[in-house]
Amino acid sequence: MKITKKLGLAAGLVSIALVVTACSGGGGDDGDGAAKNGELSPDGDINATAAADVEQGGTLTLPLSQLPS
Repeated sequence: MKITKKLGLAAGLVSIALVVTACSGGGGDDGDGAAKNGELSPDGDINATAAADVEQGGTLTLPLSQLPS
């Protein structure tokens, strides 16, 4: 019977710990202006480079704010 009480107490403590961690705030704003959760950054993700320094070729990736109809 002691083992049953200890297991019940341990299970209760584990469930309380899970509830407390699930209700925690999570990550906050780290202030770097980076995009979060798929949203566009208000500052933009601009890598300003002189045109003469850009090499030919590569991939240009542009974000879509909404899908076309």
